[in-house]
Amino acid sequence: MITKNNHTFVICAYQESPYLEECIKSVCNQTVTTSVVIVTSTENDHIRELSKKYGIELLIKKGEPGIASDWNFALSVAKTPLVTIAH
Repeated sequence: MITKNNHTFVICAYQESPYLEECIKSVCNQTVTTSVVIVTSTENDHIRELSKKYGIELLIKKGEPGIASDWNFALSVAKTPLVTIAH
């Protein structure tokens, strides 16, 4: 059974995506409540404000942005055995 203790949604945020808030709402409105974090390598006010608005931890990847390294970072921050990357 999927629970908060064994599953994390990691939302990969990039720049000022107009779809980020919709993605956050979708993940937070799942029928099974699990852990949620936001990761980015392009930190900005838009991402920080949405993180605060929804009370979701924001983790910043240092270094050059790139989809492969960003997704590997997303997997590495999850503290659960099951991870879903939402992008």
